Amino acid sequence: MSPSESRFHLPIIAIACVALFLGYVLFTTGYKSLTCERLIPGSVQCESTDSYLFGLVTRGRQSFDLKDVQVESELRDRTPRGGVRFSHTITLWGEGRSFSSDPFRSPLSRAAIREQLQSFIEGKGPLILNFQHSPQVFALIRSGLLAILLGIVAWSFWDIRWPPNPPPVSKLPDDDGLI
Repeated sequence: MSPSESRFHLPIIAIACVALFLGYVLFTTGYKSLTCERLIPGSVQCESTDSYLFGLVTRGRQSFDLKDVQVESELRDRTPRGGVRFSHTITLWGEGRSFSSDPFRSPLSRAAIREQLQSFIEGKGPLILNFQHSPQVFALIRSGLLAILLGIVAWSFWDIRWPPNPPPVSKLPDDDGLI
């Protein structure tokens, strides 16, 4: 082997699979959260946080004063004992920014939930209100399944390497028949 020839050949498919997995985990496993703190009755300061990598890396924070609350509800099912369940989505508005919660089910009506949020703004109840998107359990499951699939692909194509091996050089006999 001459010094110009590479002794180490990189498994390019495996490297591509690792890069794809790291990009997926970095950009799709984050979540968005909102924390609202009541400073004084009638004044609520909210901070929205976007994150990457299961919430470990903060992408951005935005603060705004909460001005209005909107609750959208939809009847989902009736329970056998005569009750009903609604699917609610809460949207918090303020200064050109908004935050929508993930849909959640509750037997409370839209008016009851809106009333509870308005009482929070007016100074009743807890001082802090938290919302969070995307449960991280599902992100862990998706990431694990993707790691298994990409591991199978990398193992299947492990022999594809870069730089490729040069073709073997065969010595042809000279015109005299000597090698």
